[in-house]
Order: sequence, then structure tokens, then C-alpha cells
Amino acid sequence: MLWRVVGAVFCFVGSCLASNAGLKIDPVLRNALERVHQGHYEQAIVSARELQASFPEHPFPSLIAAEANFGLIYCETGHITSREIWYVADRNSSSYDRRFFDAVEKSLETSQKMRQK
Repeated sequence: MLWRVVGAVFCFVGSCLASNAGLKIDPVLRNALERVHQGHYEQAIVSARELQASFPEHPFPSLIAAEANFGLIYCETGHITSREIWYVADRNSSSYDRRFFDAVEKSLETSQKMRQK
């Protein structure tokens, strides 16, 4: 499963790097992504759900949801104190794992359909 996630990321990043022009992202999608980067994970997930209705054929809303869920997983399972953050998780799973994997699967499905077109 991890290789699928890595593959999906490289599909999008690789195509962006191959292009001379910058990636043009709809402002609504950009705002949802900014919420993730600001640590507003639940808000980003809500935005991603709304965006999936607006952009049903695009994998980006699912990627936003996956990244937001990963942030929640990291916060729930990681060893984070006021003095340190370890890159080793305290727990092996979280309550957000299923949501993360569902978002990744949805993103892979829509990206494969997009690629076939």
C-alpha cells in the first residue's frame, strides 16, 4: 500500500517537474491545500469533501484529504512533547488510518481514469 502512495505522489510531482510552466491550481483547491499546510486538518478534510463534488474527475481533492489525514495520524501516533518530536511513532495505528487509505485509493482511481483520457 505504501508503494501505491509513493507512486501516486511521484506521478503528480514528476509531471510537474517535467513541465517548464508552473502548475496551475484552481484557487479553491489551493485554499484547501493551504489549510493542510497551516495544520487545519479537519477543515481541509471538509473542504476536500466539498471539492470532490465540484471536481469529481480530479484526484487533487482526494490527495488533499489524504495529506490532511496523514497529518492527523502523525499528531495522534507520534511522540510529540513540548521539548521534542521523534520520528518514531508511539503507536502502530490510529483512528484515521482507514480514512487515509480510502482517500489514497480514491486518488489513485481518479488519477488512473484521468490518465486514460
